[in-house]
Amino acid sequence: EFPEWHASQRIYLQALLAWSRTQPGLVARMFPPPPAPARPPRISVLICSIDPNRFEAVTASYRQRFAGWPLEIVGVHDARSLAEGYNRAAAQAKGDILVFSHDDIELVTPDFATRLAAHLDHIDGIGVAGASKVVGPRWGDAGQRWIHGHILHAPPPGRRGALLMASGFQQPVCESIRVLDGVFIAVRRHVWEAQGFDGDRYDGFHLYDLDFTWRASGAGARLAVPLDLTLFHRSEGRYDARWRQFALRFAEQAGLDPLAAPSPGGLQVRLETQEQIDALRAAMLHFRYGAPAEPGRRH
Repeated sequence: EFPEWHASQRIYLQALLAWSRTQPGLVARMFPPPPAPARPPRISVLICSIDPNRFEAVTASYRQRFAGWPLEIVGVHDARSLAEGYNRAAAQAKGDILVFSHDDIELVTPDFATRLAAHLDHIDGIGVAGASKVVGPRWGDAGQRWIHGHILHAPPPGRRGALLMASGFQQPVCESIRVLDGVFIAVRRHVWEAQGFDGDRYDGFHLYDLDFTWRASGAGARLAVPLDLTLFHRSEGRYDARWRQFALRFAEQAGLDPLAAPSPGGLQVRLETQEQIDALRAAMLHFRYGAPAEPGRRH
């Protein structure tokens, strides 16, 4: 919230971008292409949507990125809640991997499918943003060192490019994740079969994601946030009275202080090209953005 922080953030990001231009092959080194799986897993993408245009657009994005893969898309257009809708879709799905997806996203990473399958070959569930510590009903409340991932949003009206919202870039794959953001959650089927979404407690459209992943990680599921999967989200969360109602439910269930102040963390920057987005992400990973300072090292 302080002007000095925003000014230093701009200088930091400008320095990272300038440094990245002196490092040929940086993006490929930080995000090397994974090997193709010997047997591609079956992918089921589960989407709750009441907007035909949104559903058509997100379906096209998945079909483009998963072309040649055994893919099915299960749409639910009359969900009573996201928990109820996702449970109903998952029960119908045939996939080895279940992807719970918002209907207003676009997959940006060209080889999204191969990277997704490679991660889920040895991890139980992944998302594009999440936290390794839970202090409140928003994953970002944990602050730096404990929040991980990135996502693109639309820039302010009349501006070019996209807003990159970035949290910790401590490792190529940030593991020991406790909760994931619901914009995109992909799990091996057994995770949903063991936990499912709680359609009774979360009978609306908020906090279903934190509850599901919090219970799954608590039961031993290995969750992670890989930093090589980028998507564009056309909307941002709404923290209205209805959200606060479910937030209190989650805080009570998880034994959290509902009045605890969130810790600062994350950054936001407007970038104009995909090359800039990739270069900045690679530079942030190289310098382990969000990691604790190492004793004796100057920063």
